[in-house]
Amino acid sequence: MATDIFLVLIEVVGGVLLLALLMHFLLQLAGADSTNPIAQSILRFTHPILRPLQVILPDLFNINLSALLAAILVEGLVAMLIAPVFNMTAPLGTIFIWSCLGVASVILEIYFFAMLIVIVSSWLLPGHRHPALLLVAQLTAPIFNQCRRLIPSFGALDFSPILGFVCIYILRIILNHLAMASSLPGIMMIGFS
Repeated sequence: MATDIFLVLIEVVGGVLLLALLMHFLLQLAGADSTNPIAQSILRFTHPILRPLQVILPDLFNINLSALLAAILVEGLVAMLIAPVFNMTAPLGTIFIWSCLGVASVILEIYFFAMLIVIVSSWLLPGHRHPALLLVAQLTAPIFNQCRRLIPSFGALDFSPILGFVCIYILRIILNHLAMASSLPGIMMIGFS
C-alpha cells in the first residue's frame, strides 16, 4: 500500500512539474503571448526552477534550453525514484536517453490534445476569447500554419489538422520503436506509462 501511494505521488508531482516545464518551453518556442494570465501562471511556477539553469544555459534564439533540460532532468529523476520499487537499475546514460524519449513523448501528447482542443473549440465556441483557448491556439498555430502550406483549405473546410495528427502519429511510432530499441521500461517513464 505504501509503495502504491509513493508511486502515485512521484508520478503526479513529476507529471505536473514536467507538464509545466514543457508548457513553458513550448509556449516560448511558439511565441505565445506572455501577458496571458495562464502563461503568466506557468512562468511564475517554473521560474524558481529555471532561473539557476538559465545562468548556465541561456536561450538559443527562441529555444529555452534550460526549460528543456529541466524537463529531461525531472523525467530522469522520476525514473530513478521509481526504478528501485521495481528492482530495476540502469546506467545514467541510459536513463538520460529514456528521459529524452519520455520528454519527446509528452511533447507529442501536449500537441495532440492541444490540436484536439483547438478543433473542437472552433466548432463549439467559434470566436471565443477565453485565455486558455487563446493560449492553446497560439501553441498550435505554428504547426497548423506549416500544415496549411502543404494542404490548402477548401472554403470552410480545413484539412490541415489531419496532416498534423498524421505527423504526430508517425512520430509516435518512431518514438515507440526507439523506446523498444533502448529497452525503455514504460512503467518508469511519465511519457510512456
